[in-house]
Amino acid sequence: MPDLSNYKNLKVISFDIFDTAVIRRTFRPKDIYDVVEGTYGENFKELRMQAEKLAREQNNGECTLDSIYGKLAEIAPAFAGKIEEIKNL
Repeated sequence: MPDLSNYKNLKVISFDIFDTAVIRRTFRPKDIYDVVEGTYGENFKELRMQAEKLAREQNNGECTLDSIYGKLAEIAPAFAGKIEEIKNL
């Protein structure tokens, strides 16, 4: 687990939560990719999943949102200027 002692300087902290009621805007977490694809098009869902796979392969199975979207910008330059906007959805 990463050191979160300096959490006040972090913009986002994400946790996996089990056996807890969580409300989402989509049925499954990955369904958000369909929502983003509906707005930004350009085969976002497939490219986003490919970017995560590449990020995990390069980081021993673990990755950050920034590393995923860094890979997305590499494999799909059309999204490079939209990354921050997409991450904030």
